[in-house]
Amino acid sequence: LEVYTVVAHTTAVRGGHWEVSMPKSFLADEGVFDVQRLVTVASVKLERKLGELAPAEMDKVLDLLAERLGI
Repeated sequence: LEVYTVVAHTTAVRGGHWEVSMPKSFLADEGVFDVQRLVTVASVKLERKLGELAPAEMDKVLDLLAERLGI
């Protein structure tokens, strides 16, 4: 079974340390990526790709996720 681990995007912004603010035109509402909210999803549940992060943006999320996981 092919699965993906996803960092949740939420519009419930709390200003926490584990949130990465990154406005993206492909997301309808402004919000944050919350590295505390990881979800593993089967590929068959994914409907369509909305967009993607630039490498520097992805690095920002991954760096904070690594800090959160202590790796």
